[in-house]
Amino acid sequence: MTLPSVCRTEQIARMAGLVEQPSFDLGYSNPLWTPPKAAKPAEQTDQGSNVDTLKDGISPDELPPVISPPERDLAAEVRELLAPVTEYLSGFAVVEKRDDFERGYSDPLGTSKPPAELPSAEQQQFEVGLEELRSQVRTLGDSLVKYLTHHRNWSIATLTAAHEEAVAAVEAQKAVLAEAEDEQRAQVALHRHAKEERGRSYALVAACEARKPDQALSKRVAWWSWEYEHRRLTARLAHAQTEEEAARAELGRRARNVGEQKRKLATLNADAREKYAKLSGRETVDAATGLRRPAEV
Repeated sequence: MTLPSVCRTEQIARMAGLVEQPSFDLGYSNPLWTPPKAAKPAEQTDQGSNVDTLKDGISPDELPPVISPPERDLAAEVRELLAPVTEYLSGFAVVEKRDDFERGYSDPLGTSKPPAELPSAEQQQFEVGLEELRSQVRTLGDSLVKYLTHHRNWSIATLTAAHEEAVAAVEAQKAVLAEAEDEQRAQVALHRHAKEERGRSYALVAACEARKPDQALSKRVAWWSWEYEHRRLTARLAHAQTEEEAARAELGRRARNVGEQKRKLATLNADAREKYAKLSGRETVDAATGLRRPAEV
């Protein structure tokens, strides 16, 4: 059986589950072996399964409370990364040609197998050097796995702390927004009261002016009494108008404040959703450029 057919048979057996997958250290004992790609984790179907579904209307408290970073086989990724190196090195294996024809007929009547010739010193030197290089590749792979594992654990811890901080900021901003909305509702009531007072004052002034006596025919006391009442009601109307204008201006200020607090909450929500997506091992979208960024963990 030729070498390609052997590899093909082994591949079929591996796919059928009949051959145990080699570990990282054994992954390079056979230079022709190519590790399988790591299986992608199954896509979740919950509300936060895709960054595209995390719309602006969803707040972090509506996301799943527990964030579990996806499993990741770093050893398999490193094997796949270094597999071309070992395949490249296998092309430099030295195999000396043997002249077995003359050796086989040195004794025409003999039936014993001719003794195998020992490899030359030069071939042995190349074999030792090639094995040293393969050992260095395995050592490099172990170092890469160790470094990447440490870096991933650090990234998960950092993103977890950042996500918790972002969620806390969202909750604090919700309290600020609720207080601003309460103040706006209170100011709406004050503005309505000031507007009603202005309307009553205007009606009283209008009624007073309708009762204005004829200065030539009325008595001086009656005229003075009406004039005093008119000045009092006019002053009341002027005060009511001032109060109504001030209440309207304050209502506008509080409405703008509510809008600003809502925009801040939307920004904090977006930041919390982005950190949630990163910690969940999903792609994120850069807000400035619209480009997708690969998963960090």
